[in-house]
Amino acid sequence: DHNGRTRLQELANVAWATAVLRCHDTELFAQNAAASIERSRDFTLQGLANLAWSRAACLSPDPLLFKVIASECIRRLTVDASNLLQRTRLSSTSELLEDTVFWYVASLAEITWAFTMLNIDEGLPAVTLSSMCQVGIAMDADADAFPQVEDNAAGPRTGRIRSARGGLEMQRKLEPEVVHE
Repeated sequence: DHNGRTRLQELANVAWATAVLRCHDTELFAQNAAASIERSRDFTLQGLANLAWSRAACLSPDPLLFKVIASECIRRLTVDASNLLQRTRLSSTSELLEDTVFWYVASLAEITWAFTMLNIDEGLPAVTLSSMCQVGIAMDADADAFPQVEDNAAGPRTGRIRSARGGLEMQRKLEPEVVHE
């Protein structure tokens, strides 16, 4: 329902705002974490990424919250990355496809940064790396869906996303370096 989505957005926004304002309110963190854990399955990947980022930015890890975020992200990423481009392409314009891929990859990067910043593993960094490589491979295979731009020196949002040429080679180079404990 709309009210439920709004409440999820509010949880993510409060977490984000506390980080931006550098507000270290232990009680607020605890309440936000408890409510976020309870609704973790309902968050978008971007919402989960914002929750993780906010705690990392404040250097305030919450072991249970990060365990739940990792578990939820791993559950989604093992399915989502391989189907992302196909799902969005079936019902989307090229611009919407690019925007969807941008936010998906941005969320993966944000999650990876947060977990790395706090030195938390939970198996997530290897899964996010694999997901990024899968998106690159899918973009390589469907390069026509992503019109090329010659110059994006002003940043990635000034033009269209470039095809991630070499995604398969990147995955091959990185796979041997992934250590599973």
